[in-house]
Formats: sequence, C-alpha cells, structure tokens
Amino acid sequence: MNSDWWNFRLRYQGIVPPTPRSESHFDAAAKRHIPADVPYIKYYVALLLEFQIYKSMCDAANHKGSLHTCDVYRSREAGRVLSDILRVGKARHWKDVIKMLTKDKGGKLSAEPLLEYFQPLYIWLQSANRDEPVIGWTANKDDLALYQPLVGLATTCKASPLLFASVIVFLAGRNLP
Repeated sequence: MNSDWWNFRLRYQGIVPPTPRSESHFDAAAKRHIPADVPYIKYYVALLLEFQIYKSMCDAANHKGSLHTCDVYRSREAGRVLSDILRVGKARHWKDVIKMLTKDKGGKLSAEPLLEYFQPLYIWLQSANRDEPVIGWTANKDDLALYQPLVGLATTCKASPLLFASVIVFLAGRNLP
C-alpha cells in the first residue's frame, strides 16, 4: 500500500521519498486529511463558490470584457455584494447565499465562472500542448528503489486512476448533507 502511495506521488507530483520506505510504513497518514477522514469535497465547493462570488462582484461593478481582467477595486456595488453575503454568516444555508448571488438565475453551484476565468489559459494550453514538446519527469531505478517492494523492483510508475477516483468518491460521499 505504501508503494502505491509513492507511485501516485511520483506520477502526479514528481516526488520521491527522501529516505528508503517499505510497506511497513504508512506515509499517506502524514497527509492530515487521510487519517482524520477530512473530505476534500469542501475544498472543491469552496473553489467554485469563490469564482461565483467573484463573478457576481464583477457583474455588480458592471465589468465588461474577460472575467480574468475584472478589477473590483473601489467598486461600491461589488463591495455591497460581498457585504451582503458576509452579513448572512451562518444564518442561512449556503444554497440560499448562491441564490442571492445569482439573483435567482438558477441559484445553483456552478463551475461556469471558473471556466470563464481560465478560458484564455485553457486556449493557450491547448496550443502549447499541441505545438510544444512534452516536459515531465522520469524516475530511475535508484529513485524507485526508495519505496518499491524489495522483490521485483519496478522500472515504471503505474497507478490506477480508478483506485484514486474511488477513494475520492468514497471520502466525498461520507459527509454530504
């Protein structure tokens, strides 16, 4: 199990352990969220809400143009939007706050503001990924030997996306309202 953890770390982050590790170690527990069973879903929801709030503030400031160029500095209207939702505090459900933000135009959590904000970057990345060489990382046997089981050292990093997705879905489903 520990070697699977380090396979994920290497594959997705390019990180190997600083010292030799074995299956008797449980390095995933060093990530506070895993042993404390803290679901990651709240971070995803918070990120989406941040961009929805930002979009609402930009709309209130009558911003024209791309969302990533919006500047709400010194906008009383944008300040009012932020003040109104902060004033509510925990007195109302967060879904009601979204309805306030969207002025009843759907009133649902949405990724649209996030996608709109990063649209120029997305277009650039498509072009760069198509036209530029892929830059990444490779691991040598010495790196892999730090965490692979002692028998049959692997020379490639293989991790199951299904396992990763299953863990995320499991953790997310445990604390949904």
